[in-house]
Amino acid sequence: MIENGMVLPHKYLDPVEPMEIGNCSGCEHSVYDGEDHLEFDDVLLHDDSTCLTNYIRDNAEVRR
Repeated sequence: MIENGMVLPHKYLDPVEPMEIGNCSGCEHSVYDGEDHLEFDDVLLHDDSTCLTNYIRDNAEVRR
């Protein structure tokens, strides 16, 4: 029996869901494999100024 190649799964044409690697500590949204991100210690952040600013504001000491 010959299979119809047009209906078989194809690893190059079928979309693959990106793997979630964690949550951003700045915006609390998911970070997916392949996205630009920063990792240090136990912190994961999107490589985005908004996420970086939120993380710093939430974790820095305010001194006056």
